[in-house]
Amino acid sequence: MTSITAISLHQPYASLLVHEAMPKIHETRSWPVPARLVGRTVLIHAAKRVHLDEDVALICRQLWGLDWRGAIPRGAFVGTVIFGPPFRITGERQAAGLQDVTAGDWTPGRWAWPTTARHQFATPVAAPGRQGWWNAPISDLPEGARPWSE
Repeated sequence: MTSITAISLHQPYASLLVHEAMPKIHETRSWPVPARLVGRTVLIHAAKRVHLDEDVALICRQLWGLDWRGAIPRGAFVGTVIFGPPFRITGERQAAGLQDVTAGDWTPGRWAWPTTARHQFATPVAAPGRQGWWNAPISDLPEGARPWSE
């Protein structure tokens, strides 16, 4: 394996998705996660852009403190997830809880990508991001940031 599929997410959503204590277990989008990626390890990149939503900011303050914007990494790989089969959203009741609802867009008709496993890197790995799905060279990641067997 020479590369791994990656996706960039705005912050704080990237960090919330890989945070092992965070009950945000779904990424929500207007399109389903590609079938070829279901059940495979996907690298999560934190974009430089920070999304400013007050309800999400409250969750972030609880996790990282008042200076959460300075505490979360930007422009870096923050961890990996494994997505399960995506499903169409019919209502918020499908979310895992209030924080999962707050940190996603549960508008009916959109798609939810459940995570079946996630791994947060102890140290973020600085890297430029890209839009959409892209392949990141594994050589860009230190050995400790490779939670899969090669």
